[in-house]
Amino acid sequence: MIRFDEGSLMKKSTFCQPRVCLRLLFAASVFVGVVRSVSAQTPNPADGPWAGWVRCEIAAQGAGYTDHQTHTWMITGGAPRVEGVFRIYPATWTVVGGGSLQTRTQPPSNVTGQWTTNGQSSNAPIAVWMRGDGRIVFTLRHEQLRIPNGFIGSRSFTVDGKQGPGQAIAAETYEYRFQPIDDAPANTISGSSTLAIPSSNAFAPVPQPGSTASAACSWQFVQSATPIAPPSTSSAAATGTTTTRQVTLSAAGSGTIQSAPTQTTTDTITTRRDPTLPSNVQAALTTLVGSAPTVTITPAGEINGSLSGPAKLVPGAKGTFQLTLTAPGSFTRTMMLPPPPPTQISQYSYSTAEITSVTTSTTALSVNLTFDSNEGETTTGAFTFASNVAAPSATFTFQTAGIYSVSVSGTVAMQTRVSTVTTTTTTVMQAAGYGCATYTGTCYTPTSTSTMTDAPPPQISVKSYQVSARSQLTVAAQ
Repeated sequence: MIRFDEGSLMKKSTFCQPRVCLRLLFAASVFVGVVRSVSAQTPNPADGPWAGWVRCEIAAQGAGYTDHQTHTWMITGGAPRVEGVFRIYPATWTVVGGGSLQTRTQPPSNVTGQWTTNGQSSNAPIAVWMRGDGRIVFTLRHEQLRIPNGFIGSRSFTVDGKQGPGQAIAAETYEYRFQPIDDAPANTISGSSTLAIPSSNAFAPVPQPGSTASAACSWQFVQSATPIAPPSTSSAAATGTTTTRQVTLSAAGSGTIQSAPTQTTTDTITTRRDPTLPSNVQAALTTLVGSAPTVTITPAGEINGSLSGPAKLVPGAKGTFQLTLTAPGSFTRTMMLPPPPPTQISQYSYSTAEITSVTTSTTALSVNLTFDSNEGETTTGAFTFASNVAAPSATFTFQTAGIYSVSVSGTVAMQTRVSTVTTTTTTVMQAAGYGCATYTGTCYTPTSTSTMTDAPPPQISVKSYQVSARSQLTVAAQ
């Protein structure tokens, strides 16, 4: 880098005539002005205009379980909004897909289900900015999007070899957060990547322990004011494929209440129906809701329940009745937060930072219930389940013929524990020589990296619900 010091020139005036010194000063001023003018006129590639898209295929699979989702973002055109070094371009986001769960013996599961995924948002801006090493970066610049009732489907339980009535399920759809894309500036930037992700990041309503997931992303950006559309999705992705869920209920007891094994799921199940669904799907969900067991949970909307048991017995036979309660499940979500602008340390060095946030949410249920056979027997128990599924049961012996209304009543408490760990990785970039232009040169190399972790105490919340359920039983000789 060339430096001119007017004072030093004047001090050396004894070696030149005054007119010569004035000419040197004038030439130096002109040179500096030209350098500054050229630097000011150098275009920033982030200014674009940019058009383009990103598409990520999220696939999760396990024993009897599959789920597939296609997330697509597209820049819609228009001038970007400037936020410091970021150029924020308006973009849309859509997701389609689906999945299913099949009954299996290894590992055991007595739940079957299937669902479709559908969601969209017109407000999913993408940021474009110039990194200190001269590479251009494309990244999401908004909070994670979620769509109520983005998952629609049904599920059913099988107890003692008998399949129970179906239940409608609905849950939020979450936006997958693709990793920042960086490349050398060019008129057209395209590429692809595939990486393994936690199965919970697939955001399926029922990710399974032991399942695996991957994200295969592709992208294309061009310097143009005219939006470009991504290639059409396959018919399987557009209509929704199927995935799986593992929930193991407790075995029937003998006059006692038993706990269910620990499980981890990520669904929020309700019986609401989206009025924009096709008529055949609306009719199917109406039938499922109408045939569901009589279970009341107050307040409603977060925990769902089903009561299973025999509908007919002979005198002297035993009947086992099981109440299954399901709350929103546990999940772990990893997000790359938007990086801050580079920080200048000195004239020839600066630092950049990458911020990763990992949020973990776990759910546990505690129940205090009384089973009543309506024939003189009752069973009361209080138990804690280290998961979002509680399945207490009771077994009664019915000696006398008649019609009985077996009931369950009591309370259930849901404890949610949310912890967030934020990791900031800072890299110091140093100029390789004095010819590097501060901040925008391509001759900077990393000299040191440091990591700082912030893990505040977890947030714990407890909600209590009133539960009542009833099932009719006929005891008669064959």
